[in-house]
Amino acid sequence: MKATPQARRFSLFAIVALLMLVGFGQSFHRHDAYDVPWFPGTEKSIWSIEATIQFFARGDSVSVNLRRPGDQNGFAILDESGASQGYGLSFANLDGQPTAQWSVREARGRQTLYYRAEVLQREGGDYQEIAPPQVISQSWEEPYATAVKAVLDEAFSLSADSFSLTRQLISQFRDNNRAQNEQLLLDAVGEPNLTNLLANMLQSRDIPATTVYGLLLEDGRRRQSLKPLLRVWSEDRSEIFPLDFNAAESNLPLLLWQPTRGFVLDVTGGSGSDLSFAMIRSGITNYGQVANALSEDSDWLGFSIHALPIEEQAVFKTILLLPIGALVVCLLRILVGTNFRHVHARIDRAGTDRNQPRHRAGRVFADSRGRPYDQKLPFSPEPAARRTNFGRHYHRDSDYRRIQRVQLSIWPD
Repeated sequence: MKATPQARRFSLFAIVALLMLVGFGQSFHRHDAYDVPWFPGTEKSIWSIEATIQFFARGDSVSVNLRRPGDQNGFAILDESGASQGYGLSFANLDGQPTAQWSVREARGRQTLYYRAEVLQREGGDYQEIAPPQVISQSWEEPYATAVKAVLDEAFSLSADSFSLTRQLISQFRDNNRAQNEQLLLDAVGEPNLTNLLANMLQSRDIPATTVYGLLLEDGRRRQSLKPLLRVWSEDRSEIFPLDFNAAESNLPLLLWQPTRGFVLDVTGGSGSDLSFAMIRSGITNYGQVANALSEDSDWLGFSIHALPIEEQAVFKTILLLPIGALVVCLLRILVGTNFRHVHARIDRAGTDRNQPRHRAGRVFADSRGRPYDQKLPFSPEPAARRTNFGRHYHRDSDYRRIQRVQLSIWPD
């Protein structure tokens, strides 16, 4: 049964609609999962972060472990490297956390190690929530045990869940809101250890909490240190509470360097260790420069030509130029062919009058040797023999020599 024109037209529109739907779906998936921008020229921020480790070696074997950041909400690690004279460097996972390890058989005196990371700041990311750490039971001696119980009872009565309880505790330890019990506990542990004190108090009520460390990112800053943060879990969610951030620091991007309980820097065989950070921001508009790193954990929907090796990228880029070349050829044939048809029409109109000058007629006749005739021919070829096609030979039997070639030349009027 032969398909009707309406059925063929419907099939064509259905195929076009299906292809457009698949294209829009893939574009949305790449934008949502891999942060591919919708429009060209969209700028992304890449942070170059350098950590400097300094310590004094005692002349024995030295082992240095530094926690390094991983992919997290808002950030993706593009590249990592390290610099150390005479040290071996490896990137491994210790206790489930990414760690940079330096080691040497013997070292003495002041030592300096460097770790560098290229971090892409993105608009989200689908990363698995870190499991809460095990709750460690806490106990205090008197009179601190009584003070802890009084502070927790007051905050518990004014809260509804773990997160609101944490906010109430932080509020009670503010400078302008401290009572005698809060001041007693703070004097015992010191102001810098307030985060650890709050984490221990929450764990005494079976709430998973710990001190984590983050790095505030600000362009051009040097000699920066990690900020202690309070992280609290409630079921399968967690929330981070900064304690001593001012208004300006609250608006800066925060990179979690150590997202759970554990050490940040561990030096074996040395003393007097110090860890500082320097950072610089650079803008990038070419997604291909970051696609290689982002495609390592991507699925087939996120496939990109930039994920291929360099040699294969060059081959595919050449292949992708073929449709463009075919389009250019089609346009040239349409445009140039139209101009030739207008030229032929002018020649036909001008060639019917034999008294027309040759530059107006647009025709120059030549003999078999290619020598042009300067004089006008005393005849006008018949229309059928005058021009059968553009560039064809013209023939006429007469007393004149056989004209074998006609060279067309268009002269302005």
